[in-house]
Amino acid sequence: MANAKLTLFGMYEYGKETGEYDIFDSVTLPVGMDKDLLINNIIIRGGEFEVLYAEPKFFKFCVDVWIAKWTPTIERWWRALNLEYDPLENYDRKEDWRDDTSTNKDITTQRNDLTSASDKSTQTTTGNVENTVSAFDKADYQPAENAATTGSASNDTQTVSATGSQSSDKESGMQLSGHTGRIHGNIGVTTSQQMLQSELDIARFNIYEEITDLFLKELTIYTY
Repeated sequence: MANAKLTLFGMYEYGKETGEYDIFDSVTLPVGMDKDLLINNIIIRGGEFEVLYAEPKFFKFCVDVWIAKWTPTIERWWRALNLEYDPLENYDRKEDWRDDTSTNKDITTQRNDLTSASDKSTQTTTGNVENTVSAFDKADYQPAENAATTGSASNDTQTVSATGSQSSDKESGMQLSGHTGRIHGNIGVTTSQQMLQSELDIARFNIYEEITDLFLKELTIYTY
């Protein structure tokens, strides 16, 4: 007589028929993944496996704990699989530069011009004026007129002029410039053929199969 066993498919169908529970209702996947595809893959791969815990509500609790534990890993797998890259390049460096130039200039120019001129002149005149005509009433010669003239003149002129000017020039500002650069390609550590082979290996990684393996190994008696 064969021993009866409670299979994963039986547990799944029992919950749906009674409406008491859905063992997969707590499964949440990253945006873009197909929840129905994952559930169907688990049922197809392990529907006939015996569940590790036969009590339905406890098994449902274990499924909830399982998905909570593995959700961060599943999300990282999904992000990694959706990264955009060139499979034949193994070097990709991006750089950003920013150049800041600041100008702050304050110039003050002052000019003072002083012009001074002094002009001074002095003129002195001293002389005797004698009339050589003898006086008519004298027997011998005697000047009729003898006059002395003395005179002086002075002229003193001083001129002072001053001019001045002042100018101020202030200049300030900031100039920003930036540029970006990218260097990428194959730096020769591996050949293009080796990188292509690695890309093919990654392409074989199927996230639905990986999640199914995790589920069946932890929650069923995983035998073939």
